[in-house]
Amino acid sequence: MTQLSEERAEQLEQVSARFRVIRHIRSKYARRHCQTLIIPPMPARAIAVCPRKR
Repeated sequence: MTQLSEERAEQLEQVSARFRVIRHIRSKYARRHCQTLIIPPMPARAIAVCPRKR
C-alpha cells in the first residue's frame, strides 16, 4: 500500500486548570493493484463538535 496523505484532528482538553491539545493523526493508504482507498476511522470525541453559526 502507498500512503497518499493523512488527516489530523486536534482536541482541546482542560486538566486541572490547564489545557492540553490531543492530536489524532490517521494516514490514508491506497492499494496500487485495485486502486482502493483505505482510511481508518477516527477515535470518538469526548465533546461533540458543534456547527458554526453564521
